[in-house]
Amino acid sequence: MNKLRKIRKHAKVSQRKLAIHTQLISSVICLFEKQKIQPLFQTADQIATFLGVPIEEIPPDFKRTSSWPKSIDKEVEDDKSRETTKVV
Repeated sequence: MNKLRKIRKHAKVSQRKLAIHTQLISSVICLFEKQKIQPLFQTADQIATFLGVPIEEIPPDFKRTSSWPKSIDKEVEDDKSRETTKVV
């Protein structure tokens, strides 16, 4: 049995009830459980919260698969410096 389905069944929540809570349709929940599609992080977080488990329990494991571009590092640093600068 799929991990998400096992968690959902243990919580005694139907696909329909989970779908309503996440504002999706039941067939999408079914596809998540069959691992045909993967939920976005926000959706996985909603599912985890509703089922009362940590997000790490909800597949997929969210891991970066691409490298962090250097141009982004520069933008992040610029944003951080702007946030710490006080305007009087």
